Amino acid sequence: MSAETLFAFNGFVKRLSDSSAVEVVPVQTDMTRKQAIDRAKSEESAYVVWLRVEVDTVDTEIAAAGAPINPGCLLVSYTVYSPQTAKVKAQGRVYQRGYAPNLCVAPRGNPLPPREPAHLPYEYRIKVAGSDAADRVFQAFDLSLPSTINSSTDDLR
Repeated sequence: MSAETLFAFNGFVKRLSDSSAVEVVPVQTDMTRKQAIDRAKSEESAYVVWLRVEVDTVDTEIAAAGAPINPGCLLVSYTVYSPQTAKVKAQGRVYQRGYAPNLCVAPRGNPLPPREPAHLPYEYRIKVAGSDAADRVFQAFDLSLPSTINSSTDDLR
Protein backbone atom coordinates (compact mmCIF):
# COMPACT_ATOMS: atom_id res chain seq x y z
CA MET A 1 0.00 0.00 0.00
CA SER A 2 1.45 3.37 -0.98
CA ALA A 3 2.08 5.99 1.69
CA GLU A 4 -0.64 8.18 0.17
CA THR A 5 -3.17 5.35 0.24
CA LEU A 6 -2.23 4.64 3.84
CA PHE A 7 -2.87 8.29 4.78
CA ALA A 8 -6.33 8.14 3.17
CA PHE A 9 -7.04 4.71 4.66
CA ASN A 10 -6.18 5.90 8.18
CA GLY A 11 -8.38 8.99 7.83
CA PHE A 12 -11.24 6.89 6.45
CA VAL A 13 -11.06 4.21 9.16
CA LYS A 14 -10.65 6.77 11.95
CA ARG A 15 -13.72 8.69 10.83
CA LEU A 16 -15.85 5.54 10.52
CA SER A 17 -14.65 4.49 13.97
CA ASP A 18 -15.95 7.79 15.38
CA SER A 19 -19.47 6.40 15.00
CA SER A 20 -21.10 3.73 17.13
CA ALA A 21 -23.52 3.05 14.26
CA VAL A 22 -20.97 1.05 12.26
CA GLU A 23 -18.54 -1.73 13.01
CA VAL A 24 -15.22 -1.24 11.27
CA VAL A 25 -12.96 -4.17 10.46
CA PRO A 26 -10.04 -2.65 8.56
CA VAL A 27 -8.13 -4.82 6.12
CA GLN A 28 -4.96 -2.95 5.32
CA THR A 29 -3.81 -4.58 2.12
CA ASP A 30 -3.60 -3.74 -1.55
CA MET A 31 -6.65 -5.09 -3.29
CA THR A 32 -7.81 -5.02 -6.88
CA ARG A 33 -11.38 -4.20 -7.84
CA LYS A 34 -11.99 -7.88 -8.59
CA GLN A 35 -10.65 -8.91 -5.18
CA ALA A 36 -12.93 -6.37 -3.47
CA ILE A 37 -15.93 -7.70 -5.41
CA ASP A 38 -15.04 -11.30 -4.57
CA ARG A 39 -14.63 -10.35 -0.91
CA ALA A 40 -18.06 -8.67 -0.89
CA LYS A 41 -19.67 -11.74 -2.47
CA SER A 42 -18.19 -13.91 0.28
CA GLU A 43 -19.52 -11.67 3.08
CA GLU A 44 -22.77 -12.58 4.83
CA SER A 45 -23.68 -9.11 6.09
CA ALA A 46 -20.63 -6.84 5.89
CA TYR A 47 -20.20 -4.23 3.19
CA VAL A 48 -16.78 -3.97 1.55
CA VAL A 49 -15.22 -0.59 0.80
CA TRP A 50 -12.58 -0.44 -1.92
CA LEU A 51 -10.54 2.69 -1.22
CA ARG A 52 -7.78 3.99 -3.45
CA VAL A 53 -5.77 7.12 -4.16
CA GLU A 54 -5.67 8.34 -7.74
CA VAL A 55 -4.11 11.21 -9.65
CA ASP A 56 -6.46 13.71 -11.25
CA THR A 57 -4.90 15.60 -14.09
CA VAL A 58 -6.27 17.71 -16.88
CA ASP A 59 -3.84 16.18 -19.35
CA THR A 60 -3.65 12.44 -18.71
CA GLU A 61 -1.23 11.95 -21.60
CA ILE A 62 1.34 14.17 -19.91
CA ALA A 63 0.81 12.37 -16.59
CA ALA A 64 1.12 8.95 -18.25
CA ALA A 65 4.36 10.05 -19.89
CA GLY A 66 5.93 10.43 -16.46
CA ALA A 67 5.70 14.20 -16.04
CA PRO A 68 6.07 15.29 -12.41
CA ILE A 69 2.72 15.28 -10.62
CA ASN A 70 1.81 17.75 -7.92
CA PRO A 71 0.82 15.69 -4.83
CA GLY A 72 -1.97 18.22 -4.32
CA CYS A 73 -3.69 16.53 -7.28
CA LEU A 74 -4.17 13.20 -5.55
CA LEU A 75 -7.76 12.29 -4.77
CA VAL A 76 -9.49 9.55 -2.81
CA SER A 77 -11.79 7.26 -4.74
CA TYR A 78 -14.11 4.82 -2.99
CA THR A 79 -16.62 2.13 -3.90
CA VAL A 80 -18.92 0.39 -1.40
CA TYR A 81 -19.97 -3.14 -2.39
CA SER A 82 -23.00 -4.88 -0.89
CA PRO A 83 -22.57 -8.24 0.83
CA GLN A 84 -23.33 -11.40 -1.16
CA THR A 85 -24.20 -9.59 -4.42
CA ALA A 86 -21.35 -7.05 -4.65
CA LYS A 87 -23.79 -4.51 -6.06
CA VAL A 88 -22.46 -0.98 -5.74
CA LYS A 89 -24.11 0.78 -2.80
CA ALA A 90 -22.09 3.98 -3.15
CA GLN A 91 -19.10 5.33 -4.99
CA GLY A 92 -17.37 8.62 -5.51
CA ARG A 93 -14.25 10.70 -5.63
CA VAL A 94 -13.13 13.09 -2.92
CA TYR A 95 -10.70 15.83 -3.82
CA GLN A 96 -8.30 17.36 -1.35
CA ARG A 97 -9.47 20.63 0.10
CA GLY A 98 -7.81 23.41 -1.86
CA TYR A 99 -7.67 21.32 -5.04
CA ALA A 100 -6.58 23.29 -8.12
CA PRO A 101 -6.63 21.25 -11.35
CA ASN A 102 -4.49 23.76 -13.24
CA LEU A 103 -1.57 22.98 -10.90
CA CYS A 104 -1.49 19.22 -11.44
CA VAL A 105 1.18 18.70 -14.09
CA ALA A 106 4.27 20.57 -15.08
CA PRO A 107 3.77 22.94 -17.99
CA ARG A 108 5.67 22.08 -21.16
CA GLY A 109 9.30 23.11 -20.85
CA ASN A 110 9.11 23.45 -17.05
CA PRO A 111 10.51 20.42 -15.17
CA LEU A 112 8.48 20.84 -11.97
CA PRO A 113 4.81 21.55 -11.34
CA PRO A 114 3.96 24.67 -9.35
CA ARG A 115 3.75 24.50 -5.56
CA GLU A 116 0.84 22.73 -3.96
CA PRO A 117 -2.34 24.81 -3.91
CA ALA A 118 -3.05 24.71 -0.17
CA HIS A 119 -1.11 25.69 2.95
CA LEU A 120 -1.28 22.33 4.70
CA PRO A 121 0.94 19.38 3.75
CA TYR A 122 -0.61 17.04 1.23
CA GLU A 123 -0.30 14.11 3.67
CA TYR A 124 -2.72 15.86 6.01
CA ARG A 125 -5.05 16.83 3.16
CA ILE A 126 -5.15 13.21 1.92
CA LYS A 127 -6.09 12.04 5.43
CA VAL A 128 -8.86 14.64 5.52
CA ALA A 129 -10.04 13.50 2.07
CA GLY A 130 -10.20 9.95 3.46
CA SER A 131 -12.27 11.25 6.36
CA ASP A 132 -14.53 13.13 3.94
CA ALA A 133 -15.00 9.90 1.94
CA ALA A 134 -16.15 8.20 5.15
CA ASP A 135 -18.71 11.00 5.63
CA ARG A 136 -20.07 10.27 2.16
CA VAL A 137 -20.39 6.59 3.09
CA PHE A 138 -22.36 7.58 6.20
CA GLN A 139 -24.65 9.64 3.98
CA ALA A 140 -25.11 6.76 1.52
CA PHE A 141 -26.47 4.68 4.40
CA ASP A 142 -28.56 7.57 5.77
CA LEU A 143 -26.53 7.54 8.98
CA SER A 144 -25.88 10.63 11.06
CA LEU A 145 -22.40 12.01 10.83
CA PRO A 146 -20.35 11.67 14.00
CA SER A 147 -19.85 14.83 15.99
CA THR A 148 -17.31 17.24 14.58
CA ILE A 149 -16.12 18.02 18.09
CA ASN A 150 -12.96 15.95 18.54
CA SER A 151 -13.56 14.55 15.08
CA SER A 152 -11.00 12.62 13.12
CA THR A 153 -9.89 15.71 11.20
CA ASP A 154 -8.80 17.27 14.49
CA ASP A 155 -6.81 14.13 15.31
CA LEU A 156 -5.13 13.98 11.92
CA ARG A 157 -2.64 16.75 12.56
